[in-house]
Amino acid sequence: MDEDQILESIIADPDLVDPSIDVSKLRQTTPTSSRLLGNVSGIEGLRFDPTRTDYIRDLYSVYSGGLPTIDVAPEVVAPVVDTTTPVVDTSSMDQVTGGGETTPTNTDFEQG
Repeated sequence: MDEDQILESIIADPDLVDPSIDVSKLRQTTPTSSRLLGNVSGIEGLRFDPTRTDYIRDLYSVYSGGLPTIDVAPEVVAPVVDTTTPVVDTSSMDQVTGGGETTPTNTDFEQG
């Protein structure tokens, strides 16, 4: 085991794990049978070896943000630019042209 591997009971599958996790600092193989390994819940591609005495400490470390990470540049998304021509209201019912005045109409009603 290399001394730069920090979580000794955690085994990473580089093909399944999130690219932001630095798998070079995690084990990728173990002499323990794969049938005995448990999945690290909520983190795809990580398993733990329960035959190691430090697996609980390692799981606490994983869930508290102790995984080694790599800075991954976020994908840049270009802003959407509206290139359509704006609609201009050219009706004659505005105050500038004077067409907005209405004439009262006479309605018949009964007086009593």
